[in-house]
Amino acid sequence: MSRTDASPVADKLRVQVIDTEEGFDALEPAWNALYNKAGTSPFQTFAWQRAWWRHYGEPDPRMRLFILAVHREAAAEESTVTAIAPFFTERRRVAGMLPTTRIDMIGRRQSDYLDLLVQPTAAPASLAALAENLHRVRNRFNVLLLQNVPDCSPSFSPFLGALGRRGFRVERGAGEHCLRTTFGQTWEQTEQALPQAARGKTMRRKMRLLVMRHGAELEFVRDPARLGEGLSDLFTLHQQRWTLRGRPGDYGTAVNTEFFREAAFGLASRGQLVLAFLRLDGRRIAGVCGFRHRDEFHFYAAGMGDAGEAAR
Repeated sequence: MSRTDASPVADKLRVQVIDTEEGFDALEPAWNALYNKAGTSPFQTFAWQRAWWRHYGEPDPRMRLFILAVHREAAAEESTVTAIAPFFTERRRVAGMLPTTRIDMIGRRQSDYLDLLVQPTAAPASLAALAENLHRVRNRFNVLLLQNVPDCSPSFSPFLGALGRRGFRVERGAGEHCLRTTFGQTWEQTEQALPQAARGKTMRRKMRLLVMRHGAELEFVRDPARLGEGLSDLFTLHQQRWTLRGRPGDYGTAVNTEFFREAAFGLASRGQLVLAFLRLDGRRIAGVCGFRHRDEFHFYAAGMGDAGEAAR
């Protein structure tokens, strides 16, 4: 079920609290429409977030949905969702003794970036409405965590300001840094930005040797009927790579592989999934998987098996 809390922050805005899976599913059309306007990364797609909750949230009795959706009402029209805060609550004990309830963001740990979805033209009022709703239920939680929000987020700083104006104590700190690179308009321009050892003749010579000696070819998996097989090969290559390093890898458990498989199929249906392999001597030796988002490519997972002599 879901419930509606009237917000006094701005006229014609109301905040809906979604706390069931049925309510989550019903939000999909509005979520997709808002993502197309305001999504900051592939990890805010409905496909990714719903898959995460299905595999990590639903089975955990300590976790409850607490999605906040801001609706703008218009005369003689259906309401428009102008913001979505993909939250959940989690009950824990600090030091094994003190019970605490915290609000966290759907997608944690498995997502490179987390963020709110906010329609740019309605951002100030929508963020104020979210902060007001959290202020009115402040006795139900002890801490709100906003982790892995990218520094390019247009809503993060304004939302923190809105929370501060409602009396919340806000603490902000830097987390991990994600590597980025910008591609040029041509490969030659891109190549000039690479480290000296990877440029020009050295890279081209290595590529020619791989083709001549090992029949190297690049394979993109675009057929939906072959996506399941491709993901299985990626998981295998990923695990081989990390096992050689004495580490467990990300896809050694059923929950991680099942989650990513569902999320990947969802993003593939949106045309956002990129899954590619390097074939040597007819075998898939290395794989990479990531997501398209506007003019960006978000690298997510990779793997490499035993390349034999070609490894040099």
